[in-house]
Amino acid sequence: MKIIVRTHDVKFTLLLPNFLLFNSLTGSLISKAVATELRKSGTGNLKLNIDAWKAGRLLTQLRQARRKYGRFTLVDVESANGDIVKIIL
Repeated sequence: MKIIVRTHDVKFTLLLPNFLLFNSLTGSLISKAVATELRKSGTGNLKLNIDAWKAGRLLTQLRQARRKYGRFTLVDVESANGDIVKIIL
């Protein structure tokens, strides 16, 4: 996975191996992080149930999309003031 962030102040590219991202441990960490952020932001009444199994299933689907389509752009955002964020599998 390649994460690219370009702003006026900061420019960086973060390369992460896919095997670190697409496993069950990462799925459980994602589910805990989402639950924590929802509690912190006060949107705990938002019924977003992402347990470890669902997060792991999401990561499995992303891995299969990567195998099927090759290089896959997941997020490509450019703001009005020129800030860029890209996430590429």
